[in-house]
Amino acid sequence: MHRVKSLKSVIDEADHLYACEHKHAKALTKINEALRHDPDCVAALVLRGRILFQLNRLREMQQSYDKALRIDPMCSEVFLERAKVSSAIRQDYRTALREVEKALRYAGRSRWTRARALWLKGNILADLERDQEALRCYRKGLKLNPKDYDMHFALGNALAGMKHPAKALPHLRKALTLLQSEQSPNPSILELFLETYAEVLNALGRHRSALRILTGGKKRGRERKGGKNGVQKWGQATFLKIFEGRKKGRES
Repeated sequence: MHRVKSLKSVIDEADHLYACEHKHAKALTKINEALRHDPDCVAALVLRGRILFQLNRLREMQQSYDKALRIDPMCSEVFLERAKVSSAIRQDYRTALREVEKALRYAGRSRWTRARALWLKGNILADLERDQEALRCYRKGLKLNPKDYDMHFALGNALAGMKHPAKALPHLRKALTLLQSEQSPNPSILELFLETYAEVLNALGRHRSALRILTGGKKRGRERKGGKNGVQKWGQATFLKIFEGRKKGRES
């Protein structure tokens, strides 16, 4: 019992380093420690694969996933991660769809895994310009997990791309609110959410609100990081687009 608890605590520490602190090298060291306890721990092998993906060590990542599948041929999380690689790295969308369908088939009652698989399937379909199918995936995913900020953002972004800014806005607002409630939101994701939200506000003619979102987000980002050099320059291109939008509005 003590060994099981010890293994779980090490995996949890590695997951925290990976997902919350974004310290991938330290997370890898920690998950390797877990695998020394139990080389056949599927949860540790899957997490190791995710970490290696972030470190761009794709061959080792694949080895971790292959080993996990040899131990558990119906591990839905491995199929989910392989679908991400096929889609994002190789742009092999046909293979990615096959993998994500396997993830959905084997997810069982895991609402989290089913929601993430639907989110990824929606992204793949969006890349294939199958927009209506992508929207259906995102909406199904939100029924499983209404507090998934990635899902809200994906749905809002898809609606914005289909020229439905008014329908996109509530989902982008919700995504931003959920992300900002995190203890340590990823600065790059926060920047993307702020810029996309501001662009949709701008498309709706709410230029001042868009500017406030960008400048307010910049200020909050600096406060979280503890100094003016704590974050990257926020949305300069978007800022200029909004400024141009305000000029055109005054001129018309």
